[in-house]
Amino acid sequence: MEDRKVMIENCVNHEVGIVLPELGIRRTWEKKGAKKTISLSLLKEAMYEPGVEYMFTSGILYIDDLEIKKELGLEPEDATTPVNIVLLTDVQKKRLLSTAPTAELRQYLKKASYEQIQDLAKYAVANEIIDYDKCEVLKEAAQIDIVRAIQLNRANKDSTSRK
Repeated sequence: MEDRKVMIENCVNHEVGIVLPELGIRRTWEKKGAKKTISLSLLKEAMYEPGVEYMFTSGILYIDDLEIKKELGLEPEDATTPVNIVLLTDVQKKRLLSTAPTAELRQYLKKASYEQIQDLAKYAVANEIIDYDKCEVLKEAAQIDIVRAIQLNRANKDSTSRK
């Protein structure tokens, strides 16, 4: 029987890698959005490593195929849509941070992983989204003061442009 390939995507803004010489795995995802394949049988073995499992359960690395996620134990067997790991697109992040009700942001943060919360906070800073109530909710969850980070970024840009 032919071993299936699993497409894995990097969902964070930095390089991520899985290096397990004993299994013959050496994969690096250079940037956010980078996709690489690994055989399902190797990935099943790699999931026994806590670091590899963490990258998938926290949303650092993402598998789009729900059936494969079920096989790997990342989603419940009876799930029809992703339950444990729900990644947001940039459009969804913008909506959540700007037009969506604050209660919806709170709901998302309750089920989001640490990495997903950090990613949302970094998105808010990078796109200078300042909704005071939402920034306070996000500050509590991510331990990042969004408004202050935006102010510091602006000050840094001003000081470098004057040089």
